[in-house]
Amino acid sequence: MKHIFVAVVLLLSLTSHAQTQLPQGIRVNYADSATHGKKIAIFLNNKFVGSSINKVIKIDLIDSFRLVEEPFEQDSVLYAAQAYITAKASQNLKLVTFTDLKKRYTNLANKPVVFMLDGDVVYENYDKCFVDENNLLEITVDRVVNTKENINVTLVKLLTKTEENIKRSQNIMIRGADDLALNK
Repeated sequence: MKHIFVAVVLLLSLTSHAQTQLPQGIRVNYADSATHGKKIAIFLNNKFVGSSINKVIKIDLIDSFRLVEEPFEQDSVLYAAQAYITAKASQNLKLVTFTDLKKRYTNLANKPVVFMLDGDVVYENYDKCFVDENNLLEITVDRVVNTKENINVTLVKLLTKTEENIKRSQNIMIRGADDLALNK
């Protein structure tokens, strides 16, 4: 009986040990745009601007902030709370929707696109999500085409004027026939 117990414990420990031998450092996360975390409705100067204020306005431009922990619904989207932000009076914010940016700066006015803001996919309604146009550094239009996977997506990548983005934009990339890149 003792030998059977030892054999079972040995087999169980080998099985669980084999499960821990997966490649280290690889983590797969499945983001679901429909349930992408608890959203907070952001109001900037009493105007609803979506739920991604960290990229809409620079922190140093904020005069006051108030959080109301009550649910709020806008266009059938339920927000867990409401944040009211007042910008400093001296600041001239130029809030524009993502849809308006697409019409104004690209030739994709009536075409479907996916917006990215500083490397993050924008899950908001593009007609209801705002960004400060004065805070934009760069707009890049990119197409992702993969015929084998039947993928044809147009990405509109927006970069804001963060310290990191400005520093990165000042790097000079020199590409030659061998596709070598040098950062200066």
